[in-house]
Amino acid sequence: MFVMAEVKCYYCGYVSGDLLVDTARRGKVGVFRPVDSQTHSELSLSQPLRCSRCGGPTYLDEVERVRERRLPDVPRPAEGRSKARLR
Repeated sequence: MFVMAEVKCYYCGYVSGDLLVDTARRGKVGVFRPVDSQTHSELSLSQPLRCSRCGGPTYLDEVERVRERRLPDVPRPAEGRSKARLR
């Protein structure tokens, strides 16, 4: 299961970006996507995140659980059927 949250500054209230953490993985590693960029990067959560605007301390806001989306299973043709009959 994954947890997604906004990284928000205590001092100025600026939202620096979104943080995605896989709770099943051991270790403190997350994926951070800054608000002003389309790229994302993996980072260690052993050091605190700082505000990208003022450099102040941050906290996680609007934390929500995110589940993996899986494609539905596509039924396979039964053995012995001709492919011509499926068209």
